[in-house]
Order: sequence, then structure tokens, then C-alpha cells
Amino acid sequence: MNQPFWYIIANPAAGNGKVGRIWHDIEQLLQALGFSYTVKFTDHRGHAMRLVDDAILNGHRHILGLGGDGTNHELVNGILAQNRTPSADIHYALLPVGTGNDWARNYRIPNDPRQRLLRLLEGKTVLQDVGKVAYRRDGLQTERFFVNVAGMAYDAFIVKQLER
Repeated sequence: MNQPFWYIIANPAAGNGKVGRIWHDIEQLLQALGFSYTVKFTDHRGHAMRLVDDAILNGHRHILGLGGDGTNHELVNGILAQNRTPSADIHYALLPVGTGNDWARNYRIPNDPRQRLLRLLEGKTVLQDVGKVAYRRDGLQTERFFVNVAGMAYDAFIVKQLER
């Protein structure tokens, strides 16, 4: 089976800067394992959404994110907010390098880059349930998708109340 061409979107700030520190090692591993890829690095909040939208517009269908739950959230929203390509036609994977990695832990995705990349070479896929929430922010109606949890700051409010 031919291996796909991966469009990698890496958040160098994820994991308190860990992605930026280990990128060279990950790139060597990608090359050693025979991955075909291109990489783009995010440089501000929301940038991953724009990069994934550009990737899909340019025909890419295999997206690999390097980062944590925030990066994952942006990439998922970039995939689902665009309307040119059905989301089921997009193969999205995450190499978890964040501080929490809750979504990756739910799927038992290894934190070890080599183990994760070897699993990607197997080519197995799963469909992801997604939620969508509509809300008002600064007087504007907006919406976001979520794949893990949507607290909308209420969860933080409850924790603060419990601490009292």
C-alpha cells in the first residue's frame, strides 16, 4: 500500500515550547520511517485553523497535527468549518505533544513519537463524534466544534466555587 502524503501543522509553542524543541528529532524520525510530508508551523492563536483550511483547499487529505488539546481544537475546527470537502474524506491524526493531551489519552494515542508514527503507518482509521455549540461572544453570534469537552468556562467557575 502506498503511504499518503501528510500535511503537518505543528504548534511550536505547544507543551510549553516542547514541539519547537523536539521538531528536529521528529523530522529525523519521519524521514527514517519513510513519511512523505510538508510542514507548516503556527505562529499565533487561530493560525492552525487557517493552515488546515489552506491545506484542504490545495487538495491535501491527510493532516497531522503536532501539539496539544488547543492545537487539536483548532485543527478540528478548521476541518469542520470548511465546506469544500466532506470531513469524512479528511484523514486527521494528532501527535500529542501538549501538557494535557486529554483527547489523545481518550484514544490511547501514544505520547512517544515513534510509537505514534508507527501506528499511523498501519493506516487504520476511526470516525470521530463531534459536537457543535453556538454562543454569543462580545455581542456576536458564533459557533465552534468540539471533540473532547465543551466547558464554556462553566467548568472553571465550578472548580473556583469548590475551592472556596
